[in-house]
Amino acid sequence: PMVDSGYQHAVALKADGTVWAWGLGTSGQLGTGYQTSTTFPALVHEMGYVCPACGTLCHESTDGAPGVGHALLCPNCGQVFDRDSVTGANGAAVAVGQATGGVLENIVGVSAGDGFTLAVDASGNVWAWGTKEHVVPGTTALTARKIDFSLSLDENRGAGYVMPKIVAVAAGADHALALDANGTVWAWGSDTYGQLGLDDVTGYGYHDLPTHVTRGDAAADSYSTVDIASGYKYLDHVVAIEAGSQFSMALRSDGTMYVWGRNDVNQLGLGDTTHGADVNVTSTSTYHTVQQITAEDTLKRAVPTRLDVKDSLGSSLPIQAIAAGDRSGTALTMDGQVYTWGTYWLFQYLHCRYWSDYYGWHHAPSVHQYYEEIQSPRQVVLADGVTGRSIAAGVNAGYSLGSDGKVYAWGSNAYGQYGDGTHTGDQYSLYFEQNSYNTSPNLAAVTFYNRDGAAVLTLSKDQMMYQGHPVSAGIGPGDGDGKLTNVLMIAAGKETGYMVSTDGYVYGWGRNEVGEVGNVSINDRYTTASASGSHSGYTVTNRYAATSELPYLVG
Repeated sequence: PMVDSGYQHAVALKADGTVWAWGLGTSGQLGTGYQTSTTFPALVHEMGYVCPACGTLCHESTDGAPGVGHALLCPNCGQVFDRDSVTGANGAAVAVGQATGGVLENIVGVSAGDGFTLAVDASGNVWAWGTKEHVVPGTTALTARKIDFSLSLDENRGAGYVMPKIVAVAAGADHALALDANGTVWAWGSDTYGQLGLDDVTGYGYHDLPTHVTRGDAAADSYSTVDIASGYKYLDHVVAIEAGSQFSMALRSDGTMYVWGRNDVNQLGLGDTTHGADVNVTSTSTYHTVQQITAEDTLKRAVPTRLDVKDSLGSSLPIQAIAAGDRSGTALTMDGQVYTWGTYWLFQYLHCRYWSDYYGWHHAPSVHQYYEEIQSPRQVVLADGVTGRSIAAGVNAGYSLGSDGKVYAWGSNAYGQYGDGTHTGDQYSLYFEQNSYNTSPNLAAVTFYNRDGAAVLTLSKDQMMYQGHPVSAGIGPGDGDGKLTNVLMIAAGKETGYMVSTDGYVYGWGRNEVGEVGNVSINDRYTTASASGSHSGYTVTNRYAATSELPYLVG
């Protein structure tokens, strides 16, 4: 079993090979045959096709015609027909009748993206549903449709070529990745920022067909591809792939990590400041501060580029797991250390101190938004003596399953992503002086004030962000300290966290605007339903109410 989450929808794979989805469904990303959202898990179906000769309902998973691309072979009459445009026996075009097909089965892996979902079955076929141009067949599919790898772009294609079996998939914001059994990577979708890894620096655009990812500066090995005259090879020996928002990651069997694609806010962690000067902060209201970055990304990578995680002595550490968030990446070293990089937008519920020529200094509640940009991998401390076992990266928050069996969270907690019954980033987020962030939201430190206006504490962002927060049990399995335990795996989405327990149950917490937590409800579960909270007697308005601040059982 496994679970994954995209942009406000989640997908779970059961041990019986069926797929279930919940949350936002307006793009068809739930695969139910409808463009509606659901607050509870719904069974994913595959597309059905009516045979033009006899009217039998056929399915790609069981009735595909071997070696004929999109064609199906009717099990009733033997008619071979194409799923997209059919020519009848008399040569005239015959429209394909489509209907909601059978249940999507025999699945071994899933991945949720922005408005679409991917799956791979035990036979190595890749399925997609939802709405995403150049990724989903026909742009929109309300139920699962098979990706045609028989037409994939491969320079080694020739007589006797056999397309390798796909073993894993990764869905990003507008592109997709697939890993084959030979350890090479395929990509399709948008290539605006080089996220497909095709070594094309002049013609950023898109690819509808899966295309082999180039090797970049990785040392290719002879086993993976057939030598051609130019000596050109592909990225190989890959054991894991991840797709973020316009960037990609791959882990090789030697413990090295490669990144490519968009890099305007250090998503690739290469130490480059690529976006130039930031524009000034734009304050849209008393309760919301927005930083806009408009400069062009000049150092995006169109080929896989090695990213090293180094210890205090400068030695590169071997990596065992990778995770791509929205605009951040995370890596787990072989010795269990967790590192992260990229950009996290952080939100603090503050009681701000404002200056008025009429009233003088006065206080007002506010939600302060700012960002932390990490140019190269920086360590996340879970707890004393605790190392990481697995990792997950979402939008503005990350998670790690610790060696003590607890789940640790870091980053933003505006929607209760910490899962500890709170919605503030740290216990000191009570007062913040308005004038101190007018000129630069990317401060090295933040000073907090008491209600009398006296400075009481200054914290660096490292202190505020890189300490892991243990997730509470909620109604899930807990230890003696009331923390979540008996965890098999973890996942992260858009301000939402998930875990699968050792007994096979799924729990979710965090943002629950459209039912993405999966608890047959929206908005608050363990918090009040109003958009307000309080700190030390002060009411903090504009709190995001659509949250579940503690883990809740999915379903």
